[in-house]
Amino acid sequence: MHRQDRLPYLAYTIMNYNASLMKQIEGKTAKMRNLALMSASMGVLFPSGPQFSDSLGAALYTAKLSWLIPIPIFMIQAASTQFALNPDLLINVEELKDRREDIAKKRIIYTITTRGENLTTLRNSFDSVRYWLRRVKEDHGLDFRSETWIVTEEDRFRAERLFFEEMELDGATLIIVPERYSTPNHSAFKTRALHYASEVRIERGIDAPDDWIYHQDTETMIGEDTVLGCLDFATNTLDGHLIGAGIILYPQNWKYRFNSVEETIRSVGDLSAMGQMKMWGAVPFGYHGSHLIVRADIENDIGWDFGKVRSEDLLFSLKLRERFGGVSKSLKGFAYEKPPFTVGDHLKQRRRWILGSMEVLAGKDVKVKYKLPLIYSLGSWLIGLPSIAATALSLLYPTGGVIPIIGGILTGFMWWTIYSSYKVGLELHELYVNRPEPNKRLKLVWGALLGMLIDAVAPWYALFRRTKKYEEIRKDDPAEELEDIIVDVEPYAEDGARANCAKNIVCYPPLKRWAS
Repeated sequence: MHRQDRLPYLAYTIMNYNASLMKQIEGKTAKMRNLALMSASMGVLFPSGPQFSDSLGAALYTAKLSWLIPIPIFMIQAASTQFALNPDLLINVEELKDRREDIAKKRIIYTITTRGENLTTLRNSFDSVRYWLRRVKEDHGLDFRSETWIVTEEDRFRAERLFFEEMELDGATLIIVPERYSTPNHSAFKTRALHYASEVRIERGIDAPDDWIYHQDTETMIGEDTVLGCLDFATNTLDGHLIGAGIILYPQNWKYRFNSVEETIRSVGDLSAMGQMKMWGAVPFGYHGSHLIVRADIENDIGWDFGKVRSEDLLFSLKLRERFGGVSKSLKGFAYEKPPFTVGDHLKQRRRWILGSMEVLAGKDVKVKYKLPLIYSLGSWLIGLPSIAATALSLLYPTGGVIPIIGGILTGFMWWTIYSSYKVGLELHELYVNRPEPNKRLKLVWGALLGMLIDAVAPWYALFRRTKKYEEIRKDDPAEELEDIIVDVEPYAEDGARANCAKNIVCYPPLKRWAS
């Protein structure tokens, strides 16, 4: 399949972004009304308290107390989502055009940090950046300095040299992390590559308040809305906000099955996070390392030298909050990613998050007050599987509500919040994935139920199947094949790589103290 036949990012427009959010903004009053009606109705239908007469009933009733643990998270999500849904989330191009002079002063480095093992996905992500940067500058007359960096490891660069050279010829700046590069804290995995990139920026003088870094993962495609959202953020920081995060959608390789459906509730979590940033300038219950924009001088100052960790995004956010307080703000515009392909990949991805969070909890360089929300969040995730089991057993062996009347109200509140999360998540994706599909509704319901069960199993899988590796999740679709790459340049000689580097490749080792 030729690359020109795989251009999903053409649909990633400001029109679709604004339309997707406007639908949610217009319906937010109805959402709150339905939530209140469902909660009240369940309180009326199930007013009773404990009803058991044997030890089995007592044990089952006790298990139901687990339902109470995640309620504060559900309440925060419901409130912050409503708080986020306001017209100020929409992108106004005319307002941006009024800031042309300020926009011209900005420099945004679009940075894809990648192991380099999902080449088709990486190339498509780079193409989306290349395409929409050009289109925004030409279509809207918003000229600004921009670069696209591909940060990858030396061994992958050597193994896939022609592939990376082609991207360099198409305008990418390659940052090759030397195999022998080491940091003071002996960082490993992605945090090592991120720290190396920050040192390259400092050496190149990309270290001023007008310089911004937009972070992407291998699979992070961007759209017209993403570029405009970054410009809006970079030119609207008089309030002191230093970092922005937004909503990630998962329309790439969309299938009406559990993996795609389950990821949609992550988008709703991002929407909730935007409300939390609006309220507190911080996000106690969720972080991600892509679709993130940070002022370059601040990122360079904090750095990424966190040691051998798998939770670099979480650590960076916590250290930023420790140093500067509530400086997070909503980033307008979606990013567009893809879900894991299999149940095994899904579980491995969640395992990396959970083990990474546990590494932060075990470390001594983060204050206890910042760890408490993380402890509560992990505890609420762990309680998911016992809660599902208690719910299923209650259908066979009823023991009454946890608390008279109030228990029914809380049950209605939780059930409707879960249902609404899937509904809103699917609606956010609708303009990007809506197409004819036999038994679509049934597949969506089954996908949500199966995805919920797999996510409930994930933390227990992480606890009992631990690994010390940083697992790279497969993101290349097996049905797609990256076409042969033919580049009309002389290959590098192994013994003369430094001398023959192309102009946009930062040859290893680029830093002065690493130069031979």
